[in-house]
Amino acid sequence: MPANPIPDNLRSDHLFLLVGANALPNWVAAKLLLNEDGHVYLIYTDAVKDEAAKRLRRVLQKEGFKVSEGDDILTREADAHEIARALKTSLDTLKGKSVGLNYTGGTKMMAVHAHREFSKVFRDKAVFSYLDAGSLKMKFDDGNEYAVGTAVQITPETLLKLHDDFEEGKMPYEKEVKSQNAAAALSQVNSHRAGVETWRKTWLNLKEEFPTRQDFLAQLNLIEGELPNKQQPDARAHNKIIAGYDALLLALQVNAGNSLEAIATANDFGTKEKLVNWLKGNWLEHHTLSQLRQIADTAQLNPQGTILNLIARNDEDRLTESDVLALRGYQLFYFSCFAGNDRKVAKLKLLEAVVRAAQLGGDEARVALVSCVEQGKVTALGNEVEKEWENKVRVRVFGNEDLETLAHKLKRWFDQADSK
Repeated sequence: MPANPIPDNLRSDHLFLLVGANALPNWVAAKLLLNEDGHVYLIYTDAVKDEAAKRLRRVLQKEGFKVSEGDDILTREADAHEIARALKTSLDTLKGKSVGLNYTGGTKMMAVHAHREFSKVFRDKAVFSYLDAGSLKMKFDDGNEYAVGTAVQITPETLLKLHDDFEEGKMPYEKEVKSQNAAAALSQVNSHRAGVETWRKTWLNLKEEFPTRQDFLAQLNLIEGELPNKQQPDARAHNKIIAGYDALLLALQVNAGNSLEAIATANDFGTKEKLVNWLKGNWLEHHTLSQLRQIADTAQLNPQGTILNLIARNDEDRLTESDVLALRGYQLFYFSCFAGNDRKVAKLKLLEAVVRAAQLGGDEARVALVSCVEQGKVTALGNEVEKEWENKVRVRVFGNEDLETLAHKLKRWFDQADSK
């Protein structure tokens, strides 16, 4: 892990954090701005007392930070007198000591009033800072700023525990790719609209046996005959779809007459139903994860920071689900996968992903839809969603022509993600 980019003179023995609804920036600040053996103090309102503040304290305590509920400062959101009163006792006892205030969380009014009170007590001795979501930099009131990069690396478990009450072992997800070669073959089959439509008709007809090559060719010829001339595949695309199906048969060790149950067992799917669900669409999640793994080092993704099929239930039995997550430093890259080409459905999935990503990763989160949507529609779809969100989110849509070279396209997106 890279060294802490924050110089010693900008770190504090006593660090105060304004806590808002998303405690992720507070966690980052504690990691970067506190001297060894220092103390953390949380400032918050009733609105986040039993949610973000409680979870943040629990996570920090588990990681060895000195943070006690008895040192917390409960105040009101926009009441200058109340904020001053709440802070006075704590601040008076720390006069002459190394003190910092990170005002990333909370509201703007809380930040203004807290900043004013710290300035009164410590004059020019306190260190003021905030974490800028747009640049991923820690910025200080004296004009200094430092890129956080991957100096702070969060795990999926910690990220989730900052947002909900999960017990150990109640966050099941998959770390390993299932049938990577088969998923790559299906990305080739679905690289053209004719292949997408043919594969959809193929898996809809799955019953007990895997469709033969002849069955697939007949379905492909039928679909191609129904497409308008300008949407029909050329000879190269036609042959690529067939080659992809042949590669799928080879990857899954499919022989004539094999039952789906036998194929599921041979490929560690467990049951026929799980195999069928994978063929219907889960293959795209596994393909996305395998492509992320290929670029993990060059894209500087966190070790153990890529997962798929998260299904987590909290203590109140609320469910959190996601397709694929990748973490770089403390920044979340959230992937929704849609093995179809219906533009309206794709848009709904992208919008849902934007909401969930913001809930988990805050303003720093980036969102992508990996889909079989035709290439000519993907850019317009992404622009449309960004416009509806008044350009407050950054999204990327990958279409059918991106699937075979997805690792390369993902790497380019990671490189550009923070410059847009």
